[in-house]
Amino acid sequence: MYSEDLGEYVSLVTPLLLFMGDNPSQSQPAMHKGTSSKCLCRRCIFPSPRLVRKHITGALRFFPVDHFSWPHRSKNFLSAFASSDNQSDVYKCSHSFGYIKNGSEEFFRLKAFDQTKDMPFEILHMIPLGFIECLFIFLWKQPVLTAVQKDSLQREMASYRSCKSYNRTFRNQLCHSGSFVGRDFKQLIQILSEINLELIISAFHAVARLSSLVYMRAIHVGFDYYLMQIRSAVDEVTKVLRALDLFILTTKDKLKQQDFSFKPKLHLLHRITEDMLHKPPGNF
Repeated sequence: MYSEDLGEYVSLVTPLLLFMGDNPSQSQPAMHKGTSSKCLCRRCIFPSPRLVRKHITGALRFFPVDHFSWPHRSKNFLSAFASSDNQSDVYKCSHSFGYIKNGSEEFFRLKAFDQTKDMPFEILHMIPLGFIECLFIFLWKQPVLTAVQKDSLQREMASYRSCKSYNRTFRNQLCHSGSFVGRDFKQLIQILSEINLELIISAFHAVARLSSLVYMRAIHVGFDYYLMQIRSAVDEVTKVLRALDLFILTTKDKLKQQDFSFKPKLHLLHRITEDMLHKPPGNF
């Protein structure tokens, strides 16, 4: 490119800040099998609670999950795995932790790039298209609502859309205005109070609070306080989802068990503040 300051053409080398992509796509450069593996997190050696507790029944199965006491993955260990022989102890140990050789060894040529840190978790698929969608599907497809309540909810949605203060011009100005992530969820979260489902509403509110925090474009002051609010919101989501799992147990098979507490995305939520510290809002 031409430099006005130097008055000549120069070669421009741009620094690599991070790799963007959904969680399955980011697992590949990290040489990780993804959330379906026994150790489902690409940041730490966190064992899948669904597999660990598969033989436990009753309320004990939903004893609070420890998300923080597990060793972190490192670039050095990943490099040792990439160069190891398939019969070596390093390879066998790494394979049990969810590592896989998939051709991503070339990323080690990027000396400043750390596959275990420089790929932030994708919050769109973790929160709006993750827990919000799961909760909505549970609410609608499981026998949670009566036919009368579903009709009432649909009437409220129709009434909300026809409100004069919520006209088409205003809706079109909303981010993702044509999607469930944006417009429809904004409607749903405000009219659910018409339905007497306290625990479900608490779950939606907890996830909505977290969503409003992580989608802030930049934090100029009070960043430590902001991180504290994020951690508090994630803890509240974890608490209310566990309460929902325990409630489903009491329905004696009327509701299908969802295992919200064991979903891989819940553990990943506990890691998003690490991304914010590594790439603060503005770069996050």
